[in-house]
Amino acid sequence: MKTIYWSYLSWIFVAGFLVVYLLEFIEVFTHQSSLKSLLVVLFLFTSNIYYRKLLKEKDQEIFRLKQMR
Repeated sequence: MKTIYWSYLSWIFVAGFLVVYLLEFIEVFTHQSSLKSLLVVLFLFTSNIYYRKLLKEKDQEIFRLKQMR
């Protein structure tokens, strides 16, 4: 479980930097705050999906290990 947790945190950290740079680019060149809020919601949604996928994979691995016992 620790590897999934750290993998998720590192993905969020890297993606967070990319989102910040993208938001600054949008603000400087377009001055549209609706796009900024849309990107933040999209980022949170995709990170939640990614985390759920990781948890599902880990649960399947634990289930397989229990079946082998």
